Amino acid sequence: MVAYVAGCCFRSVSCLVQTLFAFNEQFWMNEKGAVALAATFPRVPAHLAERVMGAFTALTDEAESLQVALQALEALVEETAALLR
Repeated sequence: MVAYVAGCCFRSVSCLVQTLFAFNEQFWMNEKGAVALAATFPRVPAHLAERVMGAFTALTDEAESLQVALQALEALVEETAALLR
């Protein structure tokens, strides 16, 4: 179960970061270092890199920790959507 949720989290962050690159009119190269680079952009959710790292750090085999990780990423997605409006 952890591997599946981790995969979903990776995919979610990848899509989120691609959106932030486009929104900030920056060229996307690949996933390597993309979160750290996106965190330097002017229009991103506060503490982006730290929050993404916190979500991945929360991934353990306990259901509650998986929920924490998913909720953290959901909040980032919602904040990004608000920026786009």
